[in-house]
Amino acid sequence: MWSESMRRAGLTLALVGSAAVVTGCYHTIITTDLPPSTEVYHEAWKPAFIAGLVPAQVDGSKFCTGRRWARVETQYSFLNWVVGAVTLGIFTPMDIRVTCAASGAIRTPTESPTLKVGSSATDQEKGDALAWAATFARESGTAVYVAF
Repeated sequence: MWSESMRRAGLTLALVGSAAVVTGCYHTIITTDLPPSTEVYHEAWKPAFIAGLVPAQVDGSKFCTGRRWARVETQYSFLNWVVGAVTLGIFTPMDIRVTCAASGAIRTPTESPTLKVGSSATDQEKGDALAWAATFARESGTAVYVAF
């Protein structure tokens, strides 16, 4: 029924289709409500292991010193997939892109006063801390961060 050339064409189509589907997976985009800047940091070989079960550690704040990040995008590029296939899925590097927030966006807590409340604080103590922070923010006109 099927000629040899038809079988090869079908196999080729299946392989190309599988490669297109597989390389399109593992693409994640995380965004915030902060406006993005044009400042984008890229790491093409961020280590991940066991076919992504142990994901790459991404800390957007290390790239955007003094500012928050607006977008973090992770994906497996074609070469990342090749390396993963060669290592039988043990080492599967990821392609990471971090877009920093615009310079007028909210700053990190280091620029504003921070009220640190112990993790063992009672609900009453936490409520008092929030009330004090609200009063201070209203009177001083600056943001106050409360860390539990």
